[in-house]
Amino acid sequence: MRILMSPPPSNRNSIGIFLQRVANELERRHYKVTGKLFHYTGFEVLPWQKAFVFGTPRRAAKINASGKPVVLTIGRPEIKEENEALGFPYLPVHVEQEATMTEAIVHASQVVFISHYVRNVWREIFSRKGLAFPEPRTAVIHHGIDLEFFTPRPEQRAEPFVIGLAGEFRRIQGLVSLFEISRRLQFPHRLMFVGSMTPAYRQVFDEGMKDPGLAARTTFIPWVPAKELPRYYRQMSCFYHPIIGDSFGNVVAEALACGVPVVCPKFGGSAEFVVPDGGIAVDSPGWDCGEVFIAGMEKAISHIHANLEKFSLGARKQAEKLVSIEACVDDYLRLMALPGMAALDKGHSTDHPPACNQSTK
Repeated sequence: MRILMSPPPSNRNSIGIFLQRVANELERRHYKVTGKLFHYTGFEVLPWQKAFVFGTPRRAAKINASGKPVVLTIGRPEIKEENEALGFPYLPVHVEQEATMTEAIVHASQVVFISHYVRNVWREIFSRKGLAFPEPRTAVIHHGIDLEFFTPRPEQRAEPFVIGLAGEFRRIQGLVSLFEISRRLQFPHRLMFVGSMTPAYRQVFDEGMKDPGLAARTTFIPWVPAKELPRYYRQMSCFYHPIIGDSFGNVVAEALACGVPVVCPKFGGSAEFVVPDGGIAVDSPGWDCGEVFIAGMEKAISHIHANLEKFSLGARKQAEKLVSIEACVDDYLRLMALPGMAALDKGHSTDHPPACNQSTK
């Protein structure tokens, strides 16, 4: 069985990394994954039977026109109200992006949303456009990660209590809130940033470092290779994820798997797999990281500080239950009517798979 994956897996961004994880797991189960040649030329030397598409890559129209089964995984488009609230422009290209994504959803054989939150966003978009939402062809599958690579090691946890962040930092509202939360916390702690900062984010960060107290307890580690990430997660006591309305937090899933409890907003995809055991989701009015959000986050972090071992165990529990790459790929294979992990364990071939029911997880 040969599966076309578009865009091809890579280590360049969060989508590429997720696709690489899926491809590795598919190949472990003896499926053949292809797509790089097709992505760049529009042609494949060897025939493929099914397609796994993320978003709206180049050649997507050709894949849909093939008449072969297509599973489309999709996030959410830019939202005008959110961009305006956060000070980001909402441009004509974003309108075009939403239209292109809508068209892709309409034509895909199966549509996978990366969180229930994202599916609800698209329900509202279809309603606004006067279109029928393709409910029977949709499913929700959270991204999966390798739970043998991202693992807890409590002995590596740093002291004092470390509030960590990781990823591509660009929403300055969450940063401003964190600095205020840090000033209010009544126990010794440190702040650890692991990733990259936009120029605007770095400017606010540098301004904050003029506060001697903040500077003394803050560490910034520029972007590191993926293979080194667990080392930094394991030093954290709590993971701070202030992204209101996120589709799915890959860094959140990775932190949970390393036994790091998470504080995040209730509104968005991350809360779906953080609570009830892996951390605390707090209220936020609209897209606002102001006083209500700050007070909620401060209280949540303090509660985790007082119950750290319980939440650390719960974080790993949530990861095992909801974001393992094995379960993620099993769900995708069900949608493709292909054998999953049970067939691999029994030594069954994937050359002539039996049909199976769709998953609407």
